[in-house]
Amino acid sequence: MILTFSEPNFKDRIIKGIKIHTIRKDKHKRWKVGMKIHFWLGNPRDKSGCPHQFGEAYVTQIEDIAIIPSMPGYNKHGDIVIIGKEVINDTDELNELATKDGFNDWDEMRSWIMKKYDIPFNGKIIYWTNFEYVPLNETEYEQYKAYISIGANNI
Repeated sequence: MILTFSEPNFKDRIIKGIKIHTIRKDKHKRWKVGMKIHFWLGNPRDKSGCPHQFGEAYVTQIEDIAIIPSMPGYNKHGDIVIIGKEVINDTDELNELATKDGFNDWDEMRSWIMKKYDIPFNGKIIYWTNFEYVPLNETEYEQYKAYISIGANNI
């Protein structure tokens, strides 16, 4: 399946192995593990922007992702990101997520997502590497079920 990117820096970071996943709405649940990915810079249907394919890979994993506003004072960004059962809410972890998705830091990634989708955001994180975020244990996960419920109601 074609996976398009509009920013040249994403192409460079995919080729260098820095960008290891992408986040998409995937409303129609089209992405499946094992599918071949055709990486494109630009939309191949719009020839005016000189679109081109720059690589291929296979989908190794797909997880739900939610970016949900936090309780006031909970963290400096005011956001919690939930990937599967992993809760990311500290600055270093948010910046790591952003870097692995091809951004310089969390603030840049958050701005990008807000321009495209608004927050709260619910979608899929699509991997083409074997990287995994470490899940919470069941006790920790139970503490965040309310956030997951809030996020799930805003799809």
